[in-house]
Amino acid sequence: MPVSKLLSVAQVSAKLQCARSTVRKLVADGELRASRISSRTIRISEADIQAYLGRPRQSVGARCALREGKRGRTMSRNAHKSGCEEARR
Repeated sequence: MPVSKLLSVAQVSAKLQCARSTVRKLVADGELRASRISSRTIRISEADIQAYLGRPRQSVGARCALREGKRGRTMSRNAHKSGCEEARR
């Protein structure tokens, strides 16, 4: 079984060309698998990055529906900015 290299949040954000906070959010939302090394440190395998990149993406409206299902009808300020309110209409 091949061993996959473990990457830091900063390395993954550079690879995906996004902010580190976006990578952390993907992990928190369960969209990107990660391993917690300590209370403050997580690592993401290259295999999990490839799996994330290879799966179909959800539309903004679908993400809002999932968020609302998890947390009731409340939405964060960022969700409103990303167009979730318009997708809900």
